[in-house]
Amino acid sequence: MNLKLRSPYCLTLCILLLSILLSIGCAHTGDAAHGAAPDPHRSTSSEKHAQSPIDIPEQSAAPAAPHRIAMHYHETAEHIIHREHTIELDVDPDDDSGIDFDGQTYVLDQFHFHTPSEHLIGGHRYPVELHLVHRSSQNEVLVVGILIAMGEESKFLEQILRDTPESLGSRDGDTSLDISKLFPEESHFYSYRGSFTTPPYTEGVEWLVLRSHPEASAEQIVRLLILEGGNARDVQQTNDRMVEGF
Repeated sequence: MNLKLRSPYCLTLCILLLSILLSIGCAHTGDAAHGAAPDPHRSTSSEKHAQSPIDIPEQSAAPAAPHRIAMHYHETAEHIIHREHTIELDVDPDDDSGIDFDGQTYVLDQFHFHTPSEHLIGGHRYPVELHLVHRSSQNEVLVVGILIAMGEESKFLEQILRDTPESLGSRDGDTSLDISKLFPEESHFYSYRGSFTTPPYTEGVEWLVLRSHPEASAEQIVRLLILEGGNARDVQQTNDRMVEGF
């Protein structure tokens, strides 16, 4: 997407829009009770009790035993899909990118964005959340959530914004993306058991939420928002789940 918002006036509007976005979360696109199309990110299930996203307490409990984690992300070719509600990048399984967590290997399947963030940290919402969706050989799911703060321009996000088709559809870029650059040398996480954040909100998902926050500029965040719209699900009840920090 080649849209640029360089003038001081546009940048002021960007910051104002982001402030509103972060204060109210995201607006729902419809309400089935009033005859409109239901929002695909809003919870409609009262039977499920381990749902995502949640408001993660900053002082999360230390794990009873140390978690074993090893990341092995590699450069991956760009396979960008501009979907109705998100920007998604599919990953070739032959890339063998992924993560080992507590003795289980999870291969990166795809990653996509939410504007604003779905998870909150101590009540604070971030402008963007990136989800790295992984699957094990037994089809178990682990999602790494990366909350992106407003600040310096992101080369990683800029490449995706530049190559994403403005209309719904897909495009294969002629360059690769290095996901490993999103993580600091020593990464720390919050972890808990939850669900997908889109219908049918299937539970049994292992969540790892990165405790550090890469940055993107206000202009980039607004360009992403224009592309995919507000697509964050409501925060769900934690109930009796343990949230660990390590």
